[in-house]
Amino acid sequence: MTARDAGVRSEDDGDANLRWFTSAAAEKARSIAGVVHAGRITTVKAVDVRRLYSATDNMVAVDVYAVDRESLAAIAPSGVVGRAFDEGHVSRADPVVMLSKAVASRLGVAQPGAAVFIGDIGLTVIGIYDDVARVPGAAGGIILPITAQEAPGMTSGQIPGHQIFLETVPGTAVQVGRQAAVAVSPALPELVEVSAPPDPKTLRQEVEDSVTQLSVVVSLVILALGPISIGNTTAVRVVLRTPEIGLRRALGARRADIFP
Repeated sequence: MTARDAGVRSEDDGDANLRWFTSAAAEKARSIAGVVHAGRITTVKAVDVRRLYSATDNMVAVDVYAVDRESLAAIAPSGVVGRAFDEGHVSRADPVVMLSKAVASRLGVAQPGAAVFIGDIGLTVIGIYDDVARVPGAAGGIILPITAQEAPGMTSGQIPGHQIFLETVPGTAVQVGRQAAVAVSPALPELVEVSAPPDPKTLRQEVEDSVTQLSVVVSLVILALGPISIGNTTAVRVVLRTPEIGLRRALGARRADIFP
């Protein structure tokens, strides 16, 4: 589940709307029973990334996911060549980045150790991944430490999206969702919009109800088509036997004799 900002923000009013988007708020969310990982994610869409510092014609527009160690654990990128960054990279704001396999291919990066650039800031590629367990958009973007993304000039001029991502124990997402807003923003919980997957029991009941309704509709349609088909078949047989019926009636045959 995610707890995310409910309003449209600009850099000028970020202080008012982002009081809940802090490491302390994520730590409070992590203390909720049923939460496995709780971390911050900042998403910036369509950021120009290039391989060479001086080249401007080889830019690739990618989505940037700036995460802390907890949210990286929840995203769980897999198939990593190289390594994932750790808490040390986050605390030092190291300029490192993990590329998805698709982005690495577009930039011509085959192994960790290469440098890519966002604006005038160079980032060292420490890992390449090919899939993620959560946050599907990250499977086609790049992941870097949230502290590195906050560095001046990294994504200036663009409005990022912010969320606190919570990985929960199966079956507890709805309960955690009820507590998340108060946990991350106790003074102003209305600043936070919480989205959580539906309760499995409720979802199952809804699916069963939908299947039952569909079955009833199909049965009624079949019942309606049955008499129509029988009537059409009977009418066709009568039409085909019209000469025979006329001849037999002319010879004195009764209805009971013709009907079979």
